[in-house]
Amino acid sequence: MCVLHAKEEIDAPPGSEREHFDKSLESAGKVLAIVENMQIQGNVELDGLEITAAMLFHFLGRLMTKYLNKITSPSSSTTMDTGDNIALVNDLLRKKEGFSNALETLGKKSKFANIASRLLDNISYGSDFKMGEYERPDNMP
Repeated sequence: MCVLHAKEEIDAPPGSEREHFDKSLESAGKVLAIVENMQIQGNVELDGLEITAAMLFHFLGRLMTKYLNKITSPSSSTTMDTGDNIALVNDLLRKKEGFSNALETLGKKSKFANIASRLLDNISYGSDFKMGEYERPDNMP
């Protein structure tokens, strides 16, 4: 649902995108809550989650990073007051870190998740691409 609401936010007419933005964040929060509940109940290594989960965590972490960049950029067109903006930025940071941590955990047993974690780090540093050869599961040590 997070992906669908993110798409609807992009396609929404000006002024009505906030509803889809909020629903997208709510859906991402539900995914993160499931991961946190798994770890609280003793599945610290997230056993049972495979490559599809790593792809989802990477996408959602990237979406949270893009939302952060959108809100905190000087040319941001958001009309939120300072208190709402700070709370929203903190929520986005928490979710981005949660997905990043989940990818790092999965990266201990999956090369794909390890690479997705590194790519998410690059995106958070402002680089959507990497110069040189990309890391691939078949060329990692």
